[in-house]
Amino acid sequence: MKKIAITLFAAVALMACDKDDDNETVTPNVAIDINFSQNFDGTEVTSADFNSLDYTVEHGEMISFSRMRYLITDITFTNADGVSTIVDEYNFVDVGAGMGASIENISLPAGTYTVSARFGFTEEKNTTNAYNDLNAASWNVPEPMGGGYHYMQLEGQYINDIGVTTGYAYHTISAAQDAMTPNVTREDTSIPFSANNIVISNDNDTVDIKMNIAEWFKPWNLNERDGMLMGNYQAQLDMETNGQTVFTIE
Repeated sequence: MKKIAITLFAAVALMACDKDDDNETVTPNVAIDINFSQNFDGTEVTSADFNSLDYTVEHGEMISFSRMRYLITDITFTNADGVSTIVDEYNFVDVGAGMGASIENISLPAGTYTVSARFGFTEEKNTTNAYNDLNAASWNVPEPMGGGYHYMQLEGQYINDIGVTTGYAYHTISAAQDAMTPNVTREDTSIPFSANNIVISNDNDTVDIKMNIAEWFKPWNLNERDGMLMGNYQAQLDMETNGQTVFTIE
């Protein structure tokens, strides 16, 4: 769908040799894959699990999923010497369409890394209509709600307090102050996350970025907030708070 550009922010030493010795020591590179997956408190969720009211959120509602799309950016590997390698493009995950489940064949020297990433775009990169593939995916945020792009679209159904099955749309964007007015402004609510001591070797050539969907609803009352959230400034701030514990890197 898009090209992954890898930018090295510092030189990575691939070969060390003694000028007085013809012997060379080569640090091998490893081709790694980054895999993106979803779970509900440890139970894997794929498109095969959509449209089943099999999940119970903290507040007690039973919910299902029918759409699950999200954006991860700024994936960075930093080695013990402080050398950073950035996958300097976003990864758009569309679970229902089977898109964005992995980034493959990233070449890195074997070693131990800190791996960091971000949920959503920073404000600097969240530019309206800047990304053609995201435009084609209808990932834009309307200008009256601040413009730019979504961070996530999570949709499905839930059984409400009176026993009626109804829909919800849990959409995260940059928090919009004064939405639907000429004075609308945006606040960056993207979420950085990281993990230390990630070992890259021929025996360990994958990195897993996992989203625990249940954490988005801790706490959350769908009976009070099941839609119209994009223009709700406080709701976006609360979703940012919930999102601090959603993602793990392994």
